[in-house]
Amino acid sequence: MTHSNKKTRNKCFKKIAYLAIALIVLFQNGGLQAQTCTSLVGGTHFQPLPGSEDAYYYDFNLVKQIGPSGNTFSSAATIAVDAEDFSTTNFVYGATANPNKLRTDFADIKDSMLVIRLETGTDKPLLSYKVNGVKPGSNYTVRMKIYHLPVMDSACMMANQWTQSNLRIGVNVDQYGAGLKDFSLGSGATSWGQSFNYTSTGTLAADATSIILSINSGYNFGRCSAIGIGKIEVFGCLDPKIKSSQGREVCTGEQTLLSLDREYGAKSYQWQKSTNGGSSWTNISTNKSAIVEVTENALYRITMDGTVSEPYDIKTVTCCVNDLGMPSSRETIFFDDFGRFPTANSYIDAFGNTTTGLTKPFRANVGYTIPSHKFDGTGTIEDGFYGVSSYIHKNVGNWFAGVYEDHSQEPDGGQLFINVAYNFLGVVYSRTIPNLCEGKQMFFEAYIANASDAVNAPTIKLNIKSPNGAQTLATATATAGPGSGWVRVSVPSFTLNGYTSVLLEVDSRGGEGTSGDAFWRNGNDLLIDDIKFMACAPPTLDLFADLPTFSKYKKPAPIHWSSISL
Repeated sequence: MTHSNKKTRNKCFKKIAYLAIALIVLFQNGGLQAQTCTSLVGGTHFQPLPGSEDAYYYDFNLVKQIGPSGNTFSSAATIAVDAEDFSTTNFVYGATANPNKLRTDFADIKDSMLVIRLETGTDKPLLSYKVNGVKPGSNYTVRMKIYHLPVMDSACMMANQWTQSNLRIGVNVDQYGAGLKDFSLGSGATSWGQSFNYTSTGTLAADATSIILSINSGYNFGRCSAIGIGKIEVFGCLDPKIKSSQGREVCTGEQTLLSLDREYGAKSYQWQKSTNGGSSWTNISTNKSAIVEVTENALYRITMDGTVSEPYDIKTVTCCVNDLGMPSSRETIFFDDFGRFPTANSYIDAFGNTTTGLTKPFRANVGYTIPSHKFDGTGTIEDGFYGVSSYIHKNVGNWFAGVYEDHSQEPDGGQLFINVAYNFLGVVYSRTIPNLCEGKQMFFEAYIANASDAVNAPTIKLNIKSPNGAQTLATATATAGPGSGWVRVSVPSFTLNGYTSVLLEVDSRGGEGTSGDAFWRNGNDLLIDDIKFMACAPPTLDLFADLPTFSKYKKPAPIHWSSISL
């Protein structure tokens, strides 16, 4: 090797070394620049939903939230049984328009807030607020207003009026509490009724999709005092996810409903499709959801108020084959979408039966028995009751904010709401489905959702059985978590032998293994929609009309559109 070649080679090595050092320094200082967004991805001012403005206090499910659906509260304290709980030594909470409503020696502050009595130990959880659906590795900002509410006329506070009260607050802390930092509220004598502003900024880990604000009691505080959280605002980058009602593999020629993973409340939507791996995109819809017929492999994406989702790939699969040996779509044999409400006083079920003179606007019954539950024709469908309605948050109760429309998003489309009874485990839906196809491969799907968006989510086990219930043909389990929207429930394909009807059962398993009625009181609100049985389109039957010449008359095997079997 010549001397000049050695010099050239050494220069290359030096450049590579400098580049390696630069990359190391870059990643040691936080890696590539994290994305920063100004979207309000979650929060609340703890104002009540309409209808609860005059309440002395209210629970989390009656609090207006900011941002997409699916963000959740939790507290180690318990909701107060009544306002007198705040005059005792109970570890309780309640949201209120003025803490003075809870006890007269709390400050008179006309600001909605969540009040938590500090009757607990040091460094114990007080409140957790979880914001879901944010972009991994992005920057965030959390802002909060906190009031100090000591009980100034109590002997406890008079003895500790100069005690410095503090909290421990952090974002995405680990199981050992790493990330919690002290936040001072001053002493009771100097900060009675005062508000304090808290701000935290940071960057999410590369695999983190949630921002979790944790508030603990501190090491110093008067146990007879309380805090009031008047405002939480969380800013960050949304990460909308696309959902397909048929999943990522769709039978050739069939339609699928593309929607978002939660309700975002955006002002604009633009759906696009690409058949060349994302090199170019074609606009297909400006609606909140899009129905597409799948005839080829493609990518789909949505731009929502300027935020672009990751591409969602859908592939065609052959489910059925026609007479020519070509892929074909399945035929629907039975379909119940729980109808629709043409007016507030009329209802048309999935089979064309019309009911007028409803006992409550947008409220209808079903023509079969819902086990262990009663139809509520006038109220807000409390625990142990059911009803068919549209826009549950508007026509049943404004605290039912889990999903905003029925699964097919039809205007005033019906959906079955079963508010599972306290401490109930068992079948909540049982129905005979007639006129199916014997000896053919059958397919099934339905959709469930969480009506209230509560953490205590409905969990079901779905069974398809022989008509007498003796044999289970197919089964599936599903949970509709908070913010998960409509969840598809499907079973492996099955075949009917010796009968043409099945027994469909939905077994509620939410709350299994828990004690008390807290699970049902704050959740287990089940919605059911779009129950469908399908089969491959029947091949033509060769009927030999003229046996000597074997000339054929072709007639398709019959498909039955079913009516309700009572």
